[in-house]
Amino acid sequence: VEEAFIMPSVTGLLGCIQKDVFTARTPIKNGKFELNESDKSLQIHICHGIMREVEVLHDQILDVLQTNKDLSPSNILVLAPDIEAYAPYIGSVFGSAFGDRRLPWYLKNLSAVHGSALIDTFFLLLDLPLHRFEADKIGEILEGNSLRSRFKISDTDKEKILSWIRDIGIYWEFDQYEIDELHSLILHKYTWKAGIDRLLLSYAQGKDVTSLPGFSSPIEFDQEEATTIGCLKTILDKLLCLRQDLKNPRRLNDWVDLSNRIIEEFFEIDSEIDDIILLRKSLDEFLKISTAGNSLTDLSLVVFREALRKNIQKQPVTQQITGAVMFASLSQGNIVPAQVIYILGLNQHSFPRRESRYIFDQIKMYPRIGDRRLRDEDSHAFLEAILSARHRLYLSYVGRDANDETEYLPSALLSALIDYIDEICKENNGVLGSTAITINHPLHPF
Repeated sequence: VEEAFIMPSVTGLLGCIQKDVFTARTPIKNGKFELNESDKSLQIHICHGIMREVEVLHDQILDVLQTNKDLSPSNILVLAPDIEAYAPYIGSVFGSAFGDRRLPWYLKNLSAVHGSALIDTFFLLLDLPLHRFEADKIGEILEGNSLRSRFKISDTDKEKILSWIRDIGIYWEFDQYEIDELHSLILHKYTWKAGIDRLLLSYAQGKDVTSLPGFSSPIEFDQEEATTIGCLKTILDKLLCLRQDLKNPRRLNDWVDLSNRIIEEFFEIDSEIDDIILLRKSLDEFLKISTAGNSLTDLSLVVFREALRKNIQKQPVTQQITGAVMFASLSQGNIVPAQVIYILGLNQHSFPRRESRYIFDQIKMYPRIGDRRLRDEDSHAFLEAILSARHRLYLSYVGRDANDETEYLPSALLSALIDYIDEICKENNGVLGSTAITINHPLHPF
């Protein structure tokens, strides 16, 4: 089989580096590359944090699409060493854009636990016995869209409920009995039961409620808000019952039954159906394991929850939008040739990944030729990304602290690339080649 290698056709600084790699050429002292001011084939961007990195990325993508009419969002690939850490910021910036600033995008191979609000809410419900029924935890549960749809609570109703919780002064635990179990000095009036009783009294008595002990000022209600109060009490009663059920260890098949009951009682099945199917699939796998093994061992909530989370994490989200900007992990297998490649998160302590050594890990303690090395894999992935860019390569890292402007070093691999650029480029009025292509962004976009 004859392999055909084609010389990179990219021009500018990026093309020079790609050709040096292709021909295995060492830097030449005489005849260095002369960097043109209009050369934007390779850029390094320094930001103050992950959120700012993504904001700058969004602006850069819009700019490159406006200046190059032949490019489309599908020609753009965005990579990051830890894409799951960037996922919420990407969703916030790209998902909230509208009008001419809106871009089609999708995340490749993001585990379902990090990409689904419904699954996040499901695990918050499983965590009920692990905390003290704090008001902020219940507020997080109420953020779930599918759960609110199940109990007919709108966004406006949710905001009203949260404001009632603050005004009434509800903090934690359900009733006086739970407070007494803790031998706590906290007053009974800060519990959920006492708070809901005060809420109902405020609705029934109106302004006259100030004459009762414990009421300093009335809470104003509309007549139609009685339904919202009833929904809140219904949710709290169900949460309390679920919390008691989750405290008891049970067999694996019983945990599966309880989880299916949680899905039916707390979520609108017709909404976010893909996440429901994913949850059901994982639970069915557990049921098959339990049936095949005929297990009679009782499992605690913590063991079941972690096992279920890991099972879901193994199942990638298969959503893919045609003609969209693709976000993926900077790892072998995800890097494909693209007109424009953006790489985020090239920070000193994030990339390349470090090997963790444990005394019980015999592979790490006694390495052999051919063993997997994360650092080598990341180095190869970085080099592969550089060679895969056909038009422009954009590199970014968090180089400054948002609080005190402390400078942070880039990744060792990016530092090596910067040194190479300085070695092959001519200085322009004393300005190094890497300095000419580096852009320091302010803390805020305005």
